[in-house]
Amino acid sequence: MKFRAKTNSKNKFETNWDVIETYLSRFKPNTLLEVEIKKLEKKNSDPMRAYYYSQILPPLLEATGYERYEGEIVHNTLKGLFFENHKNKEWRTHKDERGLWRNVPHVFAKKSDIPISVKQQFIAFVERAGVKYGAEYDPK
Repeated sequence: MKFRAKTNSKNKFETNWDVIETYLSRFKPNTLLEVEIKKLEKKNSDPMRAYYYSQILPPLLEATGYERYEGEIVHNTLKGLFFENHKNKEWRTHKDERGLWRNVPHVFAKKSDIPISVKQQFIAFVERAGVKYGAEYDPK
Protein backbone atom coordinates (compact mmCIF):
# COMPACT_ATOMS: atom_id res chain seq x y z
CA MET A 1 0.00 0.00 0.00
CA LYS A 2 1.27 3.45 -0.89
CA PHE A 3 -0.13 6.62 0.57
CA ARG A 4 0.89 10.20 1.22
CA ALA A 5 1.14 11.84 4.59
CA LYS A 6 2.65 14.97 6.08
CA THR A 7 4.12 16.11 9.34
CA ASN A 8 2.51 18.84 11.40
CA SER A 9 4.19 21.72 13.28
CA LYS A 10 5.16 19.33 16.11
CA ASN A 11 6.68 16.88 13.60
CA LYS A 12 3.85 14.40 14.19
CA PHE A 13 2.67 12.12 11.40
CA GLU A 14 -0.71 13.16 9.89
CA THR A 15 -2.68 10.90 7.59
CA ASN A 16 -6.08 9.30 7.17
CA TRP A 17 -5.73 6.48 9.69
CA ASP A 18 -9.14 5.00 8.76
CA VAL A 19 -7.86 4.07 5.30
CA ILE A 20 -4.72 2.49 6.75
CA GLU A 21 -6.66 0.56 9.39
CA THR A 22 -9.08 -0.72 6.74
CA TYR A 23 -6.15 -1.93 4.66
CA LEU A 24 -4.46 -3.56 7.66
CA SER A 25 -7.67 -5.38 8.65
CA ARG A 26 -6.99 -7.98 5.95
CA PHE A 27 -3.92 -9.25 7.86
CA LYS A 28 -3.85 -11.47 10.93
CA PRO A 29 -3.13 -9.75 14.25
CA ASN A 30 0.58 -9.33 15.12
CA THR A 31 1.66 -9.57 11.47
CA LEU A 32 5.11 -8.10 10.83
CA LEU A 33 5.17 -5.36 8.19
CA GLU A 34 7.98 -3.57 6.44
CA VAL A 35 7.32 0.17 6.29
CA GLU A 36 9.41 2.66 4.33
CA ILE A 37 9.15 6.42 4.79
CA LYS A 38 10.80 8.79 2.35
CA LYS A 39 10.49 12.45 1.52
CA LEU A 40 8.17 13.29 -1.36
CA GLU A 41 10.09 14.49 -4.40
CA LYS A 42 8.64 17.03 -6.76
CA LYS A 43 7.89 15.60 -10.18
CA ASN A 44 9.02 17.78 -13.05
CA SER A 45 7.15 17.45 -16.31
CA ASP A 46 8.86 17.68 -19.67
CA PRO A 47 8.00 21.16 -21.05
CA MET A 48 7.44 19.67 -24.50
CA ARG A 49 4.96 17.18 -23.01
CA ALA A 50 3.14 19.97 -21.18
CA TYR A 51 2.97 22.01 -24.40
CA TYR A 52 1.68 19.03 -26.41
CA TYR A 53 -1.07 18.09 -23.94
CA SER A 54 -2.18 21.69 -23.29
CA GLN A 55 -1.78 23.45 -26.66
CA ILE A 56 -1.63 20.85 -29.46
CA LEU A 57 -3.86 17.88 -28.59
CA PRO A 58 -6.97 19.70 -27.17
CA PRO A 59 -7.73 21.71 -30.37
CA LEU A 60 -7.40 18.51 -32.42
CA LEU A 61 -9.81 16.68 -30.11
CA GLU A 62 -12.28 19.54 -30.29
CA ALA A 63 -12.09 19.76 -34.10
CA THR A 64 -12.59 16.02 -34.55
CA GLY A 65 -15.40 15.71 -32.00
CA TYR A 66 -13.52 13.60 -29.46
CA GLU A 67 -14.00 14.19 -25.76
CA ARG A 68 -11.04 15.18 -23.59
CA TYR A 69 -11.00 11.77 -21.85
CA GLU A 70 -10.47 10.11 -25.26
CA GLY A 71 -7.24 12.06 -25.80
CA GLU A 72 -4.95 9.17 -24.89
CA ILE A 73 -6.59 6.94 -27.52
CA VAL A 74 -6.14 9.64 -30.17
CA HIS A 75 -2.56 10.22 -29.00
CA ASN A 76 -1.68 6.51 -29.29
CA THR A 77 -3.21 6.34 -32.77
CA LEU A 78 -1.21 9.38 -33.88
CA LYS A 79 1.97 7.84 -32.47
CA GLY A 80 1.23 4.66 -34.40
CA LEU A 81 0.75 6.58 -37.64
CA PHE A 82 3.83 8.75 -37.12
CA PHE A 83 6.21 5.89 -36.32
CA GLU A 84 4.69 3.37 -38.78
CA ASN A 85 7.36 3.82 -41.46
CA HIS A 86 10.03 5.55 -39.39
CA LYS A 87 13.62 5.18 -40.60
CA ASN A 88 14.69 4.00 -37.13
CA LYS A 89 13.61 0.34 -37.06
CA GLU A 90 13.46 0.26 -33.25
CA TRP A 91 10.64 2.81 -33.26
CA ARG A 92 8.60 1.33 -36.12
CA THR A 93 5.06 0.36 -35.28
CA HIS A 94 2.76 -2.20 -36.84
CA LYS A 95 -0.86 -3.27 -36.53
CA ASP A 96 -1.69 -6.72 -35.24
CA GLU A 97 -4.45 -8.97 -36.59
CA ARG A 98 -7.03 -7.07 -34.50
CA GLY A 99 -5.97 -3.70 -35.92
CA LEU A 100 -4.28 -2.50 -32.73
CA TRP A 101 -0.98 -0.61 -32.83
CA ARG A 102 1.97 -2.56 -31.44
CA ASN A 103 5.53 -1.58 -30.54
CA VAL A 104 4.51 2.06 -30.07
CA PRO A 105 7.36 4.04 -28.46
CA HIS A 106 6.82 6.43 -25.57
CA VAL A 107 7.38 9.93 -26.91
CA PHE A 108 7.20 11.99 -23.73
CA ALA A 109 8.14 9.45 -21.04
CA LYS A 110 10.97 10.43 -18.70
CA LYS A 111 13.10 7.50 -19.87
CA SER A 112 12.27 8.00 -23.54
CA ASP A 113 15.23 7.51 -25.86
CA ILE A 114 13.61 9.59 -28.61
CA PRO A 115 15.65 12.71 -29.44
CA ILE A 116 14.09 16.16 -29.07
CA SER A 117 14.19 16.72 -32.83
CA VAL A 118 11.96 13.66 -33.39
CA LYS A 119 9.61 14.84 -30.63
CA GLN A 120 9.37 18.19 -32.41
CA GLN A 121 8.61 16.39 -35.69
CA PHE A 122 5.86 14.41 -33.92
CA ILE A 123 4.32 17.60 -32.51
CA ALA A 124 4.43 19.20 -35.97
CA PHE A 125 2.80 16.04 -37.42
CA VAL A 126 -0.05 16.25 -34.89
CA GLU A 127 -0.44 19.98 -35.51
CA ARG A 128 -0.71 19.38 -39.29
CA ALA A 129 -3.32 16.69 -38.64
CA GLY A 130 -5.23 19.15 -36.46
CA VAL A 131 -5.16 21.86 -39.14
CA LYS A 132 -6.37 19.30 -41.68
CA TYR A 133 -9.46 18.68 -39.51
CA GLY A 134 -10.06 22.37 -38.78
CA ALA A 135 -8.28 22.86 -35.46
CA GLU A 136 -7.11 26.39 -34.77
CA TYR A 137 -3.75 26.92 -33.09
CA ASP A 138 -2.32 30.09 -31.60
CA PRO A 139 0.69 31.26 -33.61
CA LYS A 140 3.91 31.09 -31.65
